[in-house]
Amino acid sequence: MSPRLISSKPDCTSSLERLRTALAETVAWCEARARDQAPRESLRGLPDPVDIEAWGRLGLSPANLVWATQGVRYKTLKGARLEVPAIEWGTLPGRLLVFFPDEEAADGGAEAQTGGYFDDHNTPPWDTWVGYFTDLHETPTGPMTRSYLLAYVPAVFVTPVGRGIAANPEECIQWLEDSETALAALVKRPAL
Repeated sequence: MSPRLISSKPDCTSSLERLRTALAETVAWCEARARDQAPRESLRGLPDPVDIEAWGRLGLSPANLVWATQGVRYKTLKGARLEVPAIEWGTLPGRLLVFFPDEEAADGGAEAQTGGYFDDHNTPPWDTWVGYFTDLHETPTGPMTRSYLLAYVPAVFVTPVGRGIAANPEECIQWLEDSETALAALVKRPAL
């Protein structure tokens, strides 16, 4: 049985428009800042979402971290009056990545393969975060939830990120289209 989306931030229960808007903002932000010679630094320009002094302990849930990052990015884009062009799922300059934070083993392999694009926990840079999702999977032993972060990988980092994915034995980072997530199925629908 295919997984079913049970929670999403931005909300995708009735439409993917909020996700499309968040993705368009992320693409505009990241493509303007991505520097292939600085994979560790170029996409960590927004405030660190794990900074407890700035956000407080209650803000540390994964969905809240993504939401806070989106909010700061939106305000910065709006304040700078930067144009955010509409996007189409099949014509992004880069690619979409999913990260399963509960499944990472902190082995550092993806970090080494990408020159620091991923951190030692296999987390993509926070400027690239688009949304946070939870799926319900039916398994032989009963229902199971699986949560994941959706991130945008700018065009200049697609090749090194591919190497990072290949070096990740626990498969906690995957290209969206290769993942068995409800979001991958939603995005593949022709009407979207």
